[in-house]
Amino acid sequence: MARVTLTDVSRTAGVSIATASRALSPREHPDVSRETRERLRAVADELGYRPSLAARAFRRRDFHAVSIVVPDGQWGWWEPAVRAAYGTARAQGYNAFVQPTTALRDDSGDVADVIAALAEVPTEGVLLFGSAADSRMLASAETLRLPVVAIDNAADEVVVPTFAADSRRGVQLAVQHVLDLGRRRIAYVGSDGDLLFQRERRESHRSTLAAAGITADPELVVQDLSADDPAVDVLPAVEALLASDGSMDAVLCESDGIAASVLRSLRRAGRRVPEDVSVVGFDDSPLALALDPPLTTVHQPYEQLGRDAIELLLQRIDGAPAPVGRTLLAPTLTVRASTRRAPQ
Repeated sequence: MARVTLTDVSRTAGVSIATASRALSPREHPDVSRETRERLRAVADELGYRPSLAARAFRRRDFHAVSIVVPDGQWGWWEPAVRAAYGTARAQGYNAFVQPTTALRDDSGDVADVIAALAEVPTEGVLLFGSAADSRMLASAETLRLPVVAIDNAADEVVVPTFAADSRRGVQLAVQHVLDLGRRRIAYVGSDGDLLFQRERRESHRSTLAAAGITADPELVVQDLSADDPAVDVLPAVEALLASDGSMDAVLCESDGIAASVLRSLRRAGRRVPEDVSVVGFDDSPLALALDPPLTTVHQPYEQLGRDAIELLLQRIDGAPAPVGRTLLAPTLTVRASTRRAPQ
């Protein structure tokens, strides 16, 4: 059904649009009688009219807002980045609305629909978490004249300014850490995906070993289709690897969630962590501290991602140009009890 407008209400009630607007205002207008006001509100209720929040907000010249679009209705790794972006926006006089979407990293069609719906939200720009490479998304934003900045866009080609953690550098830190601990048979466990950050992490594992004079054993590189399923207790590919090759003395995981499955498999196989095998994750999510032992992991600069991205968005709202490209922020390594020097 088409949205019922103020024009529809005024036409049905036989009054001018100005009179209808005054009658339906939250404040009682002195130029509209009580009888007219009650009659107009009854007509509006019958037609299903709802006032435009966007129009009402933009009439207040002191009101400014941005929208933060997150991947779905549940908090995930992006929570600290959202909080940092929200706080930065508020400090500069902007309200911030969080808009959830079920779009996947590699399918931003739903994101385009969310942005198109912002026509009825009093917003001046969009901070988008996840995929930002879809032409429909860009067209929706351009139609509404909304600048967009993205965080953690996994697309090969970006169409808006994008901020992300440097995956290659993160894996380099992790591999060098276990090399410094005297580990040499370093496995890599990831999902069976082909997104940019997944390819970068696998490649950085290989190249960092090569720089240390170690040829990566392809048998120690595991990609498991079920790795992204949180309901999976252990990964079949890891179980198979442990059954066929017990020589690995370290495991680098694509994410902390995958590391949790790896720890369970190692325990079932009788391999001690960190005595026999050191394990490193990626993300430094809350899960990393809850694991036994607590997980050494690559920390993504969540707060900096949120701050830098929202600051650029506010600059774009003010008319400043911003080149389309990917800005990489440096991760750090958080060392915990899942890694230890190899026994002599």
